[in-house]
Amino acid sequence: MLRAHLGHSRRGGTMAKLFYQSKLTTIFCGDARDMTELHDESIGLIVTSPPYWDLKDYSEDSQIGLGQSYKEYLVELGKVLAECVRVLQPGRFFALVIGTRVSDGDLKHIPRDVIGLLNDLGMTLKKEIIWVKPKGTQGLWQRGTTQYLKRKPYPGCANINIQHEFILIFQKPGEFPVRKDMALAADFIKEVSWSVWELPVSKVKGHPAPFPKEIPRRLIQMFSYPDDLILDPFLGSGTTCLAAAELGRRSVGYEISPEFCRMAAEALSKLEGPLLEGLAATEEIPGVDEETDWEFVGADTRYATHDFHRYSSKFIPQIANRLLMRYSSPGETVLDVFCGSGTTLVEAKMLGRNVIGLDLNPLAWLISKVKVTNLPEEKLRLASGPFLAGLERHINVVRIGRKSYQLALWDDLGEESGPFLPAPCFPNADQWFQPQVIQELLTITAHIRRVGDTDLQDFLICALSAILRTVSNAASGFGNLMIDKSKRRITDTFERFRRQVMAMCEGMREFNVRCSWSSAKAQVILGDARNLNFLANDAVDLIVTHPPYIAAVPYAEYQKLSLNWLGEYFQERFPSEAVPSLQPRHLDRQIIGGQRSQKDVVERYRTDMAVVFREMFRVLKPGRVCCVVIGNPVVKGQTVPLNLEFRQMARAAGF
Repeated sequence: MLRAHLGHSRRGGTMAKLFYQSKLTTIFCGDARDMTELHDESIGLIVTSPPYWDLKDYSEDSQIGLGQSYKEYLVELGKVLAECVRVLQPGRFFALVIGTRVSDGDLKHIPRDVIGLLNDLGMTLKKEIIWVKPKGTQGLWQRGTTQYLKRKPYPGCANINIQHEFILIFQKPGEFPVRKDMALAADFIKEVSWSVWELPVSKVKGHPAPFPKEIPRRLIQMFSYPDDLILDPFLGSGTTCLAAAELGRRSVGYEISPEFCRMAAEALSKLEGPLLEGLAATEEIPGVDEETDWEFVGADTRYATHDFHRYSSKFIPQIANRLLMRYSSPGETVLDVFCGSGTTLVEAKMLGRNVIGLDLNPLAWLISKVKVTNLPEEKLRLASGPFLAGLERHINVVRIGRKSYQLALWDDLGEESGPFLPAPCFPNADQWFQPQVIQELLTITAHIRRVGDTDLQDFLICALSAILRTVSNAASGFGNLMIDKSKRRITDTFERFRRQVMAMCEGMREFNVRCSWSSAKAQVILGDARNLNFLANDAVDLIVTHPPYIAAVPYAEYQKLSLNWLGEYFQERFPSEAVPSLQPRHLDRQIIGGQRSQKDVVERYRTDMAVVFREMFRVLKPGRVCCVVIGNPVVKGQTVPLNLEFRQMARAAGF
């Protein structure tokens, strides 16, 4: 919470109205010329874009910039800057996004005058970045051209479109605390280490001059740490606080316009969820209805690496994200004992939490591991370029020459072709796949095995697994696999694989950007939630997990195409004693809730989950939270009230 930094400072003044508050974000509806609510030297970074002078109407009588002379504008802006310097910690940074202004033919170089104001307040200009916006400010970008062409199309009468603003970085006297455990990712450094940033203007409806979220996102990562408090004294539609929340940072914003406060609160409530228990909720703050707020109707669940691989009964990332932001902080350790396809793991790492995932299913291990393992740009280019090009050449040899994949590779590479895989190790493979598809899948598999980098090989194996069902003769839908006799058309296997690899590369690039601000680590373990002996007592700060359903979903049976095709791969990746049976029916019986005889399935599930709750209690630090997402299944026509039974198990375990 922000309460450690909020309250009365040494100065008197009128208290602003608390408009919105969550675990990460506080919004005050009030005038930033008096931020009495903030203590001296309580802010780790300030990122803001002051209102334009005499250009934008922000619909508030007391707003800075409208209806004022330029001198008056600078005086009032200076009051806000003085408050910002007061609350900023020594050695910390203040980033302003600000542009020039033409009035009556006179160019007002506002950045120059702001530099003078902050220099007088003891601040030092450290860096200057040019923000180039190809289409300029919304609705105004072509005004200069229009006036030039229609009114005075003569030499010497040019009216230039202003398509840039300045990002000025100031530092308060003092030493910035360098933390060597918080190194930024190399790809992020390469992206931001330029004096010109070309970024389009944000298209936020209802605000006359929003700036792109990418600007505060970059600045927050460049000039603050995960435990810092970020301030935006001119919050507007909430861009800075949104960027901070997505990065797991706490932030506070001041905004004089109630309408803009509502816009910011609405956007933040969708991201952060309803207000925390114990905080005041008013009708002015949208999105506080608990029932509605957890529906996530229409929410995007495919961003970053979440859409790498289909997986039955996975829960949506917004739930994991909300629980992580409510009950943990950056740098802490999160555990998911039933990680499945890695939803919690992906969200945790993007929020700067160290995370451990556990699952008994080798395919779940693979998917989760690939989703949370950052691949640098050079490896992504290798996958999407030379690797696919070489593979396509060999696929064409198989198709045109009607050769087996072994002969195709041998003709092209000779003895360098490496080891060949045997035919897939499950019965009736020719019924599940067309002969041509089998040859092309074997060609893809052989090429992946020739990749020397383990992480890249896993990435490509995951892409292959993701297309196996779509290129097979299996009927669509979840549940037990069945052969669809009508699916006898030969699928373009390579093209599906190529599209999958390209899509995963784009998803990984987004994941890399979202993770670049932190050094959080992710570990995925093939193991059993009933035995967490690899963890000491009181080892983790938060548990977020989604246990399997009772016999309702045959996880391994649904995934048997991947488990069987990749059986040799899994045997090579793990010691034999660590790999459970790869026969889907056997694996389902080992998984908690897996298909067993209907006679004892519910009792076995209860017994197993009681053990899991005891283990979770043992490894969780005292006073911390365990979040379990579960539904009430129907078994043999009877609803099993797991929500109530899990509460009893948790209490019995010590929660």
